[in-house]
Amino acid sequence: MASDFPIPGYAVPPDNDVAPQPQGPSNITTYVGDTDPFEWVQKFEAAMTLNGETDLLMCRTFPTLLGGRALTWYTTLPTGSIASWDDLESKFQTHFATSRPGLDSKVQVHILMSGLRQRAFAYELARHEITDLEEVQKKAQEFMRIEEYKGSRADDAQSRERKSSKNKDQDEEDRKIH
Repeated sequence: MASDFPIPGYAVPPDNDVAPQPQGPSNITTYVGDTDPFEWVQKFEAAMTLNGETDLLMCRTFPTLLGGRALTWYTTLPTGSIASWDDLESKFQTHFATSRPGLDSKVQVHILMSGLRQRAFAYELARHEITDLEEVQKKAQEFMRIEEYKGSRADDAQSRERKSSKNKDQDEEDRKIH
């Protein structure tokens, strides 16, 4: 039904069929973001395809089986950012890839860096050859402090510019009056 869209993170137009309300398979545990996302998706897909479910219904059912930080991640996806089940699956697995048990810390850092939107931060991590997640956290905090400082300096400069412009305007007004 057209009134069912958009739903968070999913904006594929519905087909002409009226989609039933999603209900997750009872044999799938809630994913909270602390286990292997690849294994969890395999179980989810197996249970859903066993019943012959469509991509649309899989996308609608998916968030009903999320909890904790996984549900938080899903609810912060911009509307329209997911085009299909394959797209949702890929983004989910990429985001939670570092949750896989026994994953080498260098691989975790590499996965994290490949998903960064802030290229300057990724370059900073690469420049220092950071291979440990604790070091990534320290660098992230340092990077945020620097970016906040730059932002406050830019705000100060804009404020000074506005004051200067205002003073010039006032000086011109004073000259016109005298």
